[in-house]
Amino acid sequence: MRPVGKGVIAHALAFILCIAMACELVFVPRAASPTLFLLVVLGFVDFITGLSVHMVQPKLVFERTAQAPPPVGQASGPS
Repeated sequence: MRPVGKGVIAHALAFILCIAMACELVFVPRAASPTLFLLVVLGFVDFITGLSVHMVQPKLVFERTAQAPPPVGQASGPS
């Protein structure tokens, strides 16, 4: 699997986990606590920061050049 695919899967899983915790917070009265609310907020912040860092991260592009430059210390012309 490509690294890009792993990042997308990680963001999707973080989002699913955040939604599941939020649903449990709303629909299960016994689970409603400040601790679970804090976990929901932290999960949402994790999802948003991961997504924003992934979008801002520069894409590396490698291009093939015609000829590699000579090593340092060697003359570039014929001897």
